[in-house]
Amino acid sequence: MSKDLQAELEQLKSRCSYLESVIESSNLGVYQDLSQLELVLKLARGIIYRCLNDDAWTMVSLVGDCEGIFGYCSEDILENNAVSFVDLIFVEDREAVRDAVQRAIDEFNPWEISYRIVTGNKEIRWITERGKAVYDSGGMVKYLEGAFIDITEARKIDAENAFRVEVLDQIRDFITVTDLNGQIKWVNKAVSDFMHLNRDDLGGRSVTGYNPDSDGQLRQSEIIESTLKNGFWRGEVVNENDAGEMVILDCRTNLVYGENGEPVAMSGISTDITETRRHQTALRISEEKYRAFFENSPVGIFRTTVEGRLLDANPALARMLGWENPQEFINNVNNIREDIYADPQIRDSVIDNSNTDNMVSYEVNLKKRNGTTIIANIITRIETDSEGKKAFLEGIVEDITEKMSLKKQKDQLEEEYRQAQKIESIGRLAGGIAHDLNNLLVPVLGFAEILLDEMTPGSPHHEAVKEIKNASLKSRDLLRQILAFGRKQILSEQKLDLNILIKNMENLIRRTVRENIEITFDLSSFPLVSSVDAVRFEQVLINLIVNAQDAIKQSGSIVIRSGDFTNPQGTQTGEFAFVSVNDSGSGIPSDVLPHIFEPFYTTKPKGSGTGLGLATVYGIIKQHRGDIQVNTSPGKGTSFTVYFPRETDTAPCAANSSELSTCPKGQGQHILVLEDDRNVIRFIENVLKRKNFTVTSMSSGVSALYYIENSEKPVNLIVSDVVMPGMSGPEFYEQLKKKYPQMPVIFISGYCESEMAMPINRGPLVEFLQKPFDIEVLCQMVLKLTTHPQ
Repeated sequence: MSKDLQAELEQLKSRCSYLESVIESSNLGVYQDLSQLELVLKLARGIIYRCLNDDAWTMVSLVGDCEGIFGYCSEDILENNAVSFVDLIFVEDREAVRDAVQRAIDEFNPWEISYRIVTGNKEIRWITERGKAVYDSGGMVKYLEGAFIDITEARKIDAENAFRVEVLDQIRDFITVTDLNGQIKWVNKAVSDFMHLNRDDLGGRSVTGYNPDSDGQLRQSEIIESTLKNGFWRGEVVNENDAGEMVILDCRTNLVYGENGEPVAMSGISTDITETRRHQTALRISEEKYRAFFENSPVGIFRTTVEGRLLDANPALARMLGWENPQEFINNVNNIREDIYADPQIRDSVIDNSNTDNMVSYEVNLKKRNGTTIIANIITRIETDSEGKKAFLEGIVEDITEKMSLKKQKDQLEEEYRQAQKIESIGRLAGGIAHDLNNLLVPVLGFAEILLDEMTPGSPHHEAVKEIKNASLKSRDLLRQILAFGRKQILSEQKLDLNILIKNMENLIRRTVRENIEITFDLSSFPLVSSVDAVRFEQVLINLIVNAQDAIKQSGSIVIRSGDFTNPQGTQTGEFAFVSVNDSGSGIPSDVLPHIFEPFYTTKPKGSGTGLGLATVYGIIKQHRGDIQVNTSPGKGTSFTVYFPRETDTAPCAANSSELSTCPKGQGQHILVLEDDRNVIRFIENVLKRKNFTVTSMSSGVSALYYIENSEKPVNLIVSDVVMPGMSGPEFYEQLKKKYPQMPVIFISGYCESEMAMPINRGPLVEFLQKPFDIEVLCQMVLKLTTHPQ
């Protein structure tokens, strides 16, 4: 029991005794007047009463601190003027109080009871009542008299001390309070549980009986002596209970001082470290067994508790994580889970899924002393304690950071190579298909144009032929998209300022994009001259802008920027010009991003797109010796940036957009057509003959050379296919130049020039047409080369 509580109880007893002496005074005459008595009672927090033994316990006399205790003045309670005394008693206590009083009266005994009252302020307070009955000569009760003492504060102190005792009882450490001779005055529950005795049985016993005669252990008498001398003591002791059970304790003792500064008692707090010492013993045995292996192993070796305490580590692991030696490593790492693992949950998962029957191997990021991380491969196993519980984690660690870095680079290069091969394969396939289809489209489109030229608009078949031509034109455009992806289309490159091209497209762009999307141009203030095909550049930009619009579900913004770029390999500033299209749309999902440049890949609903838009953009950019990059963030938007090699010559050419005029007829010039496809031959013959040219057709380069040399009518121009069985078009031309160096030639092919087996050196005498071509283009080119020979 605490010193404060004892003092309070002693004070209450004193107050009660004092009030009893007052009651014993026959007429209260020891006081000079009633006011003096009331002052004394108020200071004592007490009331002297006299009441009738009726149901209300009607008060006839009240002297003392009525207002302070009851919350009513005495006049309110006397004669039940405002409230009866019974009404002041807490409802749940009334029956018990009445029973106790009546039982004492019946037995002619005084009573002392404690109960609750409800004051006039609605406050619940505790009082102690000491009373007795006064009898008349006939043995009947005349009245009751006694004293009330307010014990509310004492009850609070009692509750607080009970709480403190409860707290101390829940502490697992052993807590003991003794006098200066070592006689037990109080112990907590941990001590009584270990000793298998209750507090009352332990009270008065000497602590010297706690510990057995163990070698190397201080006896309790020596601990008491050291505590009295120094004021404190700390050390390990072995305690034994009456059943012979022993525990190893980390014991701390202190002197307890009274108000006068003199020691009045001793306290001891002891922590059970039995299991800790048991583990340490096991670890020492394990250390002797494996120390040599630990010290000399080239890989890291560790041993920890399952909670994460690092018990042992070899030099290789310490060096791996940036420490000079194992001891420094162990001393500075409080918990390997938090201090070493970049993701502690990985370690938790390993422990949960481990047992003594299997080894667990996993890769994890570990934090080094300097804050950097390494990638490690860890192989671990769980070790259990004597009760079969998971106790320790031990294993080996291999630093695979460099190995993983090389693997990542290798995987990245392989993926890039696979993607490049995939795109290249698709491009070659697309180009091959387009070449064959172009040969088929040449006569279809050409003869449709011829038929339309010969028909009047009112002709019965005019509309049907017109639809054939329109379908052929759409097919040609689709094939050109495929060729663009495969980088097999013909480019008409000029040195142009990209900023001017973009500005010229502004009206078209604004008409293309929805009104609820804001278009912003952020172009460089200086010219960005690059060698580009203006038409293809416009195709790239419109494709990217349409894609940006589609990515914006409702309102949003598109920003078009331009500038120069220095690549990371250190080329000169301005080597590349860039144009970027940035949208505020939904972004590109990670699973879609790797496929966006594949032909015919689309996420749009069926019928809403061909999937050739970005594939075409990719092909055009690559054919311009440029590059394209994508940056996207789901929910935040996407940025496509295209790069073109920048020209050092900043004087751009004017973009040529003049249309072809109707070609006039020839003057009977002799044209030799060298082509192995009969449909193409028939079409070209028909077209040129209609334009008043003389046409001779050959399917072999050898035959053509012989014919030119022996023909009665000189050949003025040769229209030759590039890819043919036997001698190709370029090979034929090399032979032809030896004898006829001034002979003009028009090469035709379903491929573009960059795909030819032999390059074509275009010049004043050499032109190139990609199939399918317009009739007017062919006629103008033939007329040009035959009318103005170089």
